[in-house]
Amino acid sequence: MLVVEYKVLVKIDPILVREKILEVYFQTRRNISKTARTCGVSRNTVKKRLKRFLEEGKEGLRDKSHRLQNHSRISKKRHLSFLWHGLENP
Repeated sequence: MLVVEYKVLVKIDPILVREKILEVYFQTRRNISKTARTCGVSRNTVKKRLKRFLEEGKEGLRDKSHRLQNHSRISKKRHLSFLWHGLENP
């Protein structure tokens, strides 16, 4: 298996990457350390993805971040104004 950097692939298709981590986990007979080495991620990442999958099913593979993601049409100044506005008006 070709090991490609997790941070690069997760930006392209996060759900597919997380599915592959779980696939490798089950192929390695549920060996977390071997899965982490093979996928190039930490054991904590494997544990986190597995826990979310077992608790929530496929829905657990989606992003949980509520942080405003980078967007080419939103400038940094505008992004900060969104954050500031949220602090002023909770």
